[in-house]
Amino acid sequence: MADRVGVAIIGVGGIVLNEHMKHLSAMSDVTFVGYLHNKSGRAAQAAQEYGGRVFDTIDDLLDDPKVQAVYLSVPPYAHGEIESKVIRAGKALFIEKPLGTKLETALEVGQQVEEARAIVAVGYHWRYQSTTAELRRRMAGVPVVGATGWWCGGRPDVWWWRDKATSGGQPTEQTTHIFDLANYLIDADPVCVLATGRQLGVFADDPKHTVDDVSLAQVHYANGAAISVWSSDVMTGPAARISLEIYGIDRRYEIGLKTMKCWEKSGCSEIPHEGSAYFRENEAFIQAVRTGDPSGLLATYETSLVTHRVTMAVERSIRSGKMETV
Repeated sequence: MADRVGVAIIGVGGIVLNEHMKHLSAMSDVTFVGYLHNKSGRAAQAAQEYGGRVFDTIDDLLDDPKVQAVYLSVPPYAHGEIESKVIRAGKALFIEKPLGTKLETALEVGQQVEEARAIVAVGYHWRYQSTTAELRRRMAGVPVVGATGWWCGGRPDVWWWRDKATSGGQPTEQTTHIFDLANYLIDADPVCVLATGRQLGVFADDPKHTVDDVSLAQVHYANGAAISVWSSDVMTGPAARISLEIYGIDRRYEIGLKTMKCWEKSGCSEIPHEGSAYFRENEAFIQAVRTGDPSGLLATYETSLVTHRVTMAVERSIRSGKMETV
């Protein structure tokens, strides 16, 4: 077992620079080996700040024996071929969500992960919130009867987000965190989805804006639980809402960006998140790479594929107007 885990980065975007690399650099058992060249210059910026070299091609990066783990953070449409190359090269892989824009692509990668028994983590960091662990403790033995979720905010300022062909749509690219957290807390198989979505004309002057400005999805689970999840890209400032509210018998809880609110028989309370969920998910991944034991990962490719099935069913239902199976 190596003393330090050699990490390479493919896709040096904001989430990588602001979260993953910040936390990885604080770990004594991590070394940044390098970064895939990009036009923005962020790869060179990261190399200068954190060390490591800039690789011209993915093949060159994967050929370096010092690279043990790859962080992949690319736009949704770019997933598939890169994962396959990393897996064939025998490297561990951390993928920023979502898994892609097509179900078929994710299913193919999932098969490759299973056959190679690869260590793969996915960036569903809400599973690593301290409040999520506390909620699972409080709900132990209490059936989840339903949930309501929201990812209602503004339109991200990146070119690929506004087009469903490149982002997959808001439920796939952003609200996927809410669907995934619901899957984790309900702990039952999602069965079917009924969804609707529409554009409001707010971005009518942008011909490439094809994302629904508002959508509502209802997901039904094998244990009888049902959830409703709202998405919107036209709610900014105080109007924004990003959270999941879980309903149990005689109780409900809401996990947001900063706290968890609790309504129980004993009264109402509010619990702040402790520590960084991003740190914990990175720590779990590095530990899995070091030991070869992925049991500490809360978001694997397998669990994330369930969430991807849900969001793909949401998009199919929006198009068809009918209930779609997961």
